[in-house]
Amino acid sequence: MPDGAYLVVYAAAGAALGPLLDWLIRTLPRQPAQLGEAGLRARRIVVCVGTPLLFLFAWASYGSGARTPLLALYEALFLVIAAIDLEHRLVLNRVVFPAMAVAPVTALLWGHSPASIALGAAIQFSFFLLNAWVFRGSVAAGDVKLALVLGMVTGYPGAIRALVVTGLVAGPVSAALLLLRLRSRRDFIPFAPFMVLGAFVALLWR
Repeated sequence: MPDGAYLVVYAAAGAALGPLLDWLIRTLPRQPAQLGEAGLRARRIVVCVGTPLLFLFAWASYGSGARTPLLALYEALFLVIAAIDLEHRLVLNRVVFPAMAVAPVTALLWGHSPASIALGAAIQFSFFLLNAWVFRGSVAAGDVKLALVLGMVTGYPGAIRALVVTGLVAGPVSAALLLLRLRSRRDFIPFAPFMVLGAFVALLWR
């Protein structure tokens, strides 16, 4: 298939999947989002426009290779997780547990060895479990379970790279929110968006 055809396929797939992802973000949590109509419309636009752009980015990154559909799948998953956490302060078991079951298979297809998958999962899971124990309330149980998934997805040494990127982004953003008084020390700051961003960068690392 010519490269131009792949471009059309991924753009069309993203355009078709965007409304479905928006629906999942809206319906998977059991409580309504605290966004208001304007916020819901903005999120719908971001998801429906952003999904085909992300799929095109996947194609631009890996062309017609086998990793492209996997990266597109990860992008869709990361988008759903990040949006739900931003809107509801939740990382849902109904999203994480299926991803946990599928992640070893997709990681093998990506090219990670079983040892790399196991080590990556152990590193991420242990890091966030320790943080959940030391900094009680700042890291939720959903973040720890998500870390296990992301560790499998990124493998080793990708899991370490993902943690570094997560820290480099989460630290300054959290500090800025506190300094600008958009959040207080008692407020919960969603961490899953930073985690999936770190994993996304790790997947692109060559």
